[in-house]
Amino acid sequence: MTHIMRHSIAIIGPEETVTIFRATGADIYPATTADEARLILNKIVGESEQDGYQAYVVVFVVEDLMNNIPPTLSARITALALPAIVAIPGINGTTGRGIQKLDDLIVKAVGSHV
Repeated sequence: MTHIMRHSIAIIGPEETVTIFRATGADIYPATTADEARLILNKIVGESEQDGYQAYVVVFVVEDLMNNIPPTLSARITALALPAIVAIPGINGTTGRGIQKLDDLIVKAVGSHV
């Protein structure tokens, strides 16, 4: 099956936080609970695994929701080349999760903290 290459960005979080990103051309997925975010991520990752086509290069998830994503889903996502899942601060500020995850990825890639 031939796919049109449509790599884009998705953003998952509370509607009042993510709606502004629609102006950038990103696909927004409103979610107010970790369960809603998990279902959306499962759909995105499942579609990538099923047909080998990644619609998203990056999926931004508001930190408050990302903190409650089950480790099994995080492991599935990490095993894929795409999409990259990046935690972003919500309207209440940062929890430090995004920076910690980035640091973990750097250590994994280069073997030490940079």
